[in-house]
Amino acid sequence: MSAREPFVVTVCAACDRTAYPPRAACAGCWASDWRQVVVAEGVLDNVTILRRVAGVAELRDVALGVVRLDSGNRVIARIKGHPALGSAVTLSLDEGAVLARPSKNKIKKWWKGA
Repeated sequence: MSAREPFVVTVCAACDRTAYPPRAACAGCWASDWRQVVVAEGVLDNVTILRRVAGVAELRDVALGVVRLDSGNRVIARIKGHPALGSAVTLSLDEGAVLARPSKNKIKKWWKGA
C-alpha cells in the first residue's frame, strides 16, 4: 500500500477563488499568483460504479463519486468504503488519484444556504 498524501487545491492570492486542478491564471481576475490549501473533507454528491475497465482485466469494480468542496468546486474521486450520499468524506491523494473515504464527521450540510 502506498503512502497517502493530503489533497491540495490552489487559491488565487488576489481574489481567493479556488481552482482544481491548478490553472495558469485565475478565471475570476486573471492573476497568476496562487497559494496551496489542504482540503480535508467534502460532501459526496453522487456515485457511479464502473463494472469493467477497458484493457485492464485484473481490476474489479471501481466506485467513482463527485465530491463537493466547501469552495463549491467539485472533484471526481475513487470511493473507498460505503459513504452515504450527502455525507462527509475525507479526501486524500494516493499515487496521484483523489480518494474519498467515509468521514468520522457523520453529517455535513449538503444543500446551499444551510
